[in-house]
Amino acid sequence: MLLHADLIHIAFNMFILHSFSGGLNIFFQYTVGPLAPAVMVVFYITGGLCGMWPLMKKYANNPNYTCVGASGAVSAITVGYMIAFPNTEILFFFIPMPAYIAVVLFFVTERLMQKYSRAAVAHEAHIAGAVFGAVCILQMRFATGAV
Repeated sequence: MLLHADLIHIAFNMFILHSFSGGLNIFFQYTVGPLAPAVMVVFYITGGLCGMWPLMKKYANNPNYTCVGASGAVSAITVGYMIAFPNTEILFFFIPMPAYIAVVLFFVTERLMQKYSRAAVAHEAHIAGAVFGAVCILQMRFATGAV
C-alpha cells in the first residue's frame, strides 16, 4: 500500500484520500471519541488488505503478478465517507450529487471498468476496499445510533 505503479494514479489516490479522510475522521470522533486517529489508521490498513485479498487469491499461482497500490484503502475511506454522510453533496466525476447516489455510481462505474477497461488498474481492489468501508461504517452507524 506504500508503492504504486505510476505517479498519476498515486497522485489521484492521495487527492481523493485528502478530500474524504478529514470528514471520515470527524465521523470516527463522533462514534469512538479519542480513539478516532487510531481507528482511522486501522480502517485504512484494513481497507487496503481487504482490497488486496481478492487479487492475491485470483493471482496466487502467478509468480509474475505484482500487487501494489493504495486503491483498496482509499476506496474504503471514500465509500466510508459517503455512507457516513449520505446526504452530503459531493462531486462525482465533477458532477454534484448526494453521496448516497455517488455510492451507487461508484460501484457501477468500478464494475464496468473492471469488465471492460484494459488499463492496468485493479478495479477488484477498489470494489473490495469499498465493500469493506461500506459494511464497516454501516455497522458503526447502526451500533451508535448515527443512522
